[in-house]
Amino acid sequence: MSFESINEWQLQEVLTDRWLPTGIEHQGESLFLLAWEVMFDTWTINDNTKDWTKPSIDFIALDESGTLVCIELKRRIAGRKSVWSALAQVTRRALLMSASYTPEKLRRAHDLCGSGEHGRTASASPGSLEEVIENHFGTKVMLPASPNPPIRRVLAMTGHGPSLPGIVLSFNTAPLDETLAQLMDLYSTNSDHGGREIRRLAELVASDVDLGVVAAPVELLILTE
Repeated sequence: MSFESINEWQLQEVLTDRWLPTGIEHQGESLFLLAWEVMFDTWTINDNTKDWTKPSIDFIALDESGTLVCIELKRRIAGRKSVWSALAQVTRRALLMSASYTPEKLRRAHDLCGSGEHGRTASASPGSLEEVIENHFGTKVMLPASPNPPIRRVLAMTGHGPSLPGIVLSFNTAPLDETLAQLMDLYSTNSDHGGREIRRLAELVASDVDLGVVAAPVELLILTE
């Protein structure tokens, strides 16, 4: 199935089926897929037939060090504003995720996804979550136990325009508050989706939120069919 022939929701389903059995291959490592379409701060599942009232992240994964990975999925990202918006979106989701995290919430989200009640393939892996994670990595890997854990941010896409690498480099190296101040001046932040993502991140950063949890750079995952 060509990525170009399906919408983003269908692409999520294709990737879920691909990643559940084998993990997510990214930069020479295998990430374990924990859950998808998780809404914050409730940690329930975004389901357009039941509940879609909170911001959600497309995928949550775990790396071999026990760090959580927040993955925002896009199709081809073309245009400077679209890139800035996607970076703002994955960053805001990661901050919300860290601020509301508990191991119990993550286990519940994993179980809800694995139940198959939300329209995607149910996980057939037997055993507890810890056992399934150990089977994936071949070694014991613990979920974060403390509140406000660090979160890796990954922006996954099927393709991008020429402006993306430079914008990502700027976003990863410049102070976030300065970047957001410039973006608020550059773009209308009230009348369209891209502007809203920038404005919402700026509002969150201005509140009492720990930016240290997203200290690592945003990573890129280019999807291949």
